[in-house]
Amino acid sequence: MTADANVASRAHPAWRVALGVAVLAYLAVVVRCAWLGDDAYITLRVVENLADGHGLRWNAADRVLVSTHPLWLLLLGGLRSLTGEVYFTTIFCSITLSIAAIAMIMRGAGSTPAAVAAVSVLLSSRAFVDYSTSGLENPLAHALIAVFAAIALRAAGTRAALFWLSFVGGLLMCTRYDLVLVVAPAIVVAWWRLRSVGAALVVALGLQPLFAWLAFATLYFGSPLPMPSHAKLLATGIPLCDMLVQGWSYVVATLVNDPVTIVFCAGGVLAGLMRRVSWPLSLGASMYVAYTVRIGGDFMLGRFFTVPLLLGVICGARVARRPWLSLVLTLGVLAGGLWSPRPPLLSRPSDQGPGTVAHGINDERSVYYSARQSRNQRDARAAA
Repeated sequence: MTADANVASRAHPAWRVALGVAVLAYLAVVVRCAWLGDDAYITLRVVENLADGHGLRWNAADRVLVSTHPLWLLLLGGLRSLTGEVYFTTIFCSITLSIAAIAMIMRGAGSTPAAVAAVSVLLSSRAFVDYSTSGLENPLAHALIAVFAAIALRAAGTRAALFWLSFVGGLLMCTRYDLVLVVAPAIVVAWWRLRSVGAALVVALGLQPLFAWLAFATLYFGSPLPMPSHAKLLATGIPLCDMLVQGWSYVVATLVNDPVTIVFCAGGVLAGLMRRVSWPLSLGASMYVAYTVRIGGDFMLGRFFTVPLLLGVICGARVARRPWLSLVLTLGVLAGGLWSPRPPLLSRPSDQGPGTVAHGINDERSVYYSARQSRNQRDARAAA
């Protein structure tokens, strides 16, 4: 039995009950506030066209790659062929992947109290709760990141570990191309431990799913990059300083409206940078945050911080072993989460948020639920 297992096995039964309550609370909040945003319907239209026999296309007559998350697109396309519908299939798939990510984090935590604290952080993060569904690729990225981190933190410098690290990293890059920034440091460090041509071939073999998709996209669409990537990185025409200002505004807006996400993203990443085994993961998370600022952030509040937050939580949960510290952290997180604007624990489908919070950045879930509530009220008045 490993040292981590010994620590977990000595956990007081009250901690195990607390862990079960935290997981059930997270599941209840995610199910209660599940939603799909309009950006998701870009992918869902392609899924429907695929089901109708038109191929991976937005318009049936045009071969244009519009989705920035090809693996998520293919996963939904496969599930749609099994279920015959796409709305509830997408929500069920998202919730299942989110719970899988939580389970992986619990398994890798240094102790049961640390696992309770980790789940409490994610439960109190509005961004993580909101984008545990939404129809976007975040849940798939979360599940794969949890697997990737587990391999990276337990890798013993073998070629088998390097292959699986590269394979899961390739799947993450197929989930979102820009996640290469997150996975590259860990893969490079794992290769450096072996430093051989054979190890380089192992990495190339593990990345075959990514290479296969890039080859297919180039032949089928005429470009390996989706159109949004061209618009965001290659043809914006916006000065770099303006992009950085907008990116910093994205950080500040998330901090003001969702402080748990920013505080524990930064704290967990810094804690990971100070440990030999986890610094590559923390470096990848830091690079992703810097990239997010560089591209001007996003109009969806907190969406691009869920992956760095998850890595910070994973690194922090692995080293936190003192029950009293985990208790203080858990209580502090829950209190901070309840103090923040529109806390996830108290959120309801009928919540009405402010919409735009700053500089064109939207609290997307509240926008859609507010719109739905307004529509229901108009329908009720019309019926009366």
